[in-house]
Amino acid sequence: MLSKHPEITRLKTQDAGSVSALIRRAQHAAADIDATQEVISAARLIELNDLGLVLVAHEQGRIVGTGTLLGEWIYNVFVEPPLWQRGIGRHIMDSLVQCAWRNHAVRIGLFSNLAATGFYERCGFWPHAEKVIYRQRVVEMYKDAP
Repeated sequence: MLSKHPEITRLKTQDAGSVSALIRRAQHAAADIDATQEVISAARLIELNDLGLVLVAHEQGRIVGTGTLLGEWIYNVFVEPPLWQRGIGRHIMDSLVQCAWRNHAVRIGLFSNLAATGFYERCGFWPHAEKVIYRQRVVEMYKDAP
């Protein structure tokens, strides 16, 4: 059985391929894939980690989730589909938010697909506006510093 709180670490180069595959599985499971959507390759994850911070959640030696923080924006929060609804995504979000606060962010932003808006609201984010990005309707959401 998986523990309640996974270990969260910064992306290691050797794990980038596994994280990319996890993201693709999660996108397919959520039917959140569009022909125009960027494939988040291992090389792109390494680049994002150099520009900001890519966190990886581990449970019993396996990668179970990921999330990215670039400045004051959160991107690419994904959890292995069979492990949804177990608190892993919330733990990733809490870790990303704490990193942003430590870096003196005043407000954190993200774009949510319509299905995930409730999750982000439970993480303390509030909806600002609906937009269309790459032909996908999304909600721009924010969380203010405490």
